[in-house]
Amino acid sequence: MKGLSLFPVLSDKIFKRLGLTIPSRLKCFHIIDGETYEFEYNETGDSVSLVSAGWDAETSRLGIKASYKIQNPNMLFGKDGIACKDSVLGVAILWKSKDSRQRGSIQIGSIKYGEGPTSIELENYSFNAGQFRGKLTLETVIYLKESGIPKYDESILSNIPGTVYGGIDKIDVYFDGAGAICQTYVN
Repeated sequence: MKGLSLFPVLSDKIFKRLGLTIPSRLKCFHIIDGETYEFEYNETGDSVSLVSAGWDAETSRLGIKASYKIQNPNMLFGKDGIACKDSVLGVAILWKSKDSRQRGSIQIGSIKYGEGPTSIELENYSFNAGQFRGKLTLETVIYLKESGIPKYDESILSNIPGTVYGGIDKIDVYFDGAGAICQTYVN
């Protein structure tokens, strides 16, 4: 029964009220001998081809960067949101590669009630050379970082640290074949 939740999660209604903008979606680059090389994105539909001189999945380190802005983060809190007003939400990039038998997370920011417009940015994070095979999925999610004390009208909200409320950005990177391919999904 995938998709059924017993507590409020990120929905289209909440996304509209948030004022979420993505100045820089999840983007990949590679590093050779300490030098950073941007991939040239040739966008056609939902598929983005990663092309760059010198890219080699075995010897180049894959890097990622992204930035997000939330104009109305208070909409995530309280009885009409997804978390208690005194809790702390986190923003992280979850990464997993079934083919490489690896998974992990990269913490990139926090959101608190009453802080006003929030900018969250991941500058330059890199993985080890040759770390991945097959497919690598990267997804930026909002999760409960620190629980709060639910008020009477917040009792339906999840209050378990680590609860993932939903994603805001996602890409798949393929390492096998004649080149690296990056498929992008837009929320």
